[in-house]
Amino acid sequence: MKTIIILVLLFPIFAFAQIPSDSLVKNYKLNFALPDNPAFKALGTEPSNILRPSVAQDFSFVSSEFFNGKNLVIPDSFGVEVSPILLMNTEKMTLSDFRKHNVFKTSRFSLGTFKDSLKTRNISLGYRITVINKGDLRTDTKVLNEFLVNAEERAKKRAELMKRFMFENKLVSSNLTKDDIQRMEDYVNLNIDETEEEFENRLEEFKKQYKNNNWNAQKLDFAAAIVGQSPDSLLSNVSFRNLSVWGTYAIPIKKFAQILLGMNYQLNSIQDKDYHSISLSNRNYFGSNRIKFFFEEQLKYDKFLGEKTNLLLNVGAEANLNKGFWIDLNAGLTKNYNNNTSDFVSQLRFRYTLPE
Repeated sequence: MKTIIILVLLFPIFAFAQIPSDSLVKNYKLNFALPDNPAFKALGTEPSNILRPSVAQDFSFVSSEFFNGKNLVIPDSFGVEVSPILLMNTEKMTLSDFRKHNVFKTSRFSLGTFKDSLKTRNISLGYRITVINKGDLRTDTKVLNEFLVNAEERAKKRAELMKRFMFENKLVSSNLTKDDIQRMEDYVNLNIDETEEEFENRLEEFKKQYKNNNWNAQKLDFAAAIVGQSPDSLLSNVSFRNLSVWGTYAIPIKKFAQILLGMNYQLNSIQDKDYHSISLSNRNYFGSNRIKFFFEEQLKYDKFLGEKTNLLLNVGAEANLNKGFWIDLNAGLTKNYNNNTSDFVSQLRFRYTLPE
């Protein structure tokens, strides 16, 4: 039993002393602002067609909408996105494993569902891949290795102090008492540069600083989603509704802003006829990882019911409420240039991902 106690005490040393590339991926997961969900976006419940890129997460969830412009409402559309490789190997995947063929490790699959005003059930399937993935701590070898080397040096110092204490007091691990272990821990904390608690605080500060420095990093995502619709909830007679394809490029502006340039193409089937539409979008974020504001412009060309051009002007904000819980809201105007009409749009969305 005493041997087990001392091994438990020494475990952090062995963990931090391991080769950095053999460290587990789950220890370096960071919750950046959640990306949009391709399957959810394809349902057409949002005025904006831009698909925001971000780091790959094991699991994320989004629902819309909680607010219809006047009142709070029960959400009638939901979407989930998962990375099968990350989710199934979360307890054993190492950094070196993740970095091999990293583009495929960022593959995510999504599922969305929505019941429209005609009580028609819409269901969608989506796929996304990240081609440029800057600002991911799991692949940022320079920054991560610098921290891990520092942590390894600290672990070695702890080990040396423990050995010195046991040598000076003529102790062996098999004969350690609880009092001996406590005295040894006090001795180590007294003689080391920082205590275990101080080191944990520094680790959390390191993660926080990394997120603030990289929330707006350069990224490039491509995605596609297909939507089917059924007159009943059992999905017994599903028919094709639309196909959507996205490409979004994120550009950092120092540490306080990010520009998104997005394109979306849609093939819609309505009354057995196919209609095409294309959207070009620009969204600009300002702030930090936890709280940020944005304004957006989108130009959409649509051939449904005749050729028409729509302009969307949108402003909004998103905030990290607690750990994996996020909320974002927006309000704006859509203008139809063909009949010169304008409409007010607003939404309040809830998002969730597995905590760090």
